[in-house]
Amino acid sequence: MTNSEKLAKTLKAAKINVSNVKVLGSYVHIDTYKKYEAALLDMMTRAGFRLNSVRDGVHMDDYVGFRMVFKLP
Repeated sequence: MTNSEKLAKTLKAAKINVSNVKVLGSYVHIDTYKKYEAALLDMMTRAGFRLNSVRDGVHMDDYVGFRMVFKLP
């Protein structure tokens, strides 16, 4: 199981609906819905991540939706 799959499983267990999770080195891209923003921010910052960006719309990889990007310091 990859780190992306492990994190997606953890988020789903925490009742945070995600459509895609990518762990890329020290960065984590989470495609989710705006209503989960506060819960996701709380969970990820408690785990030691810092919020890098939050965007809603079309992304460079052609994903259309709400994405939060976190980074380990």
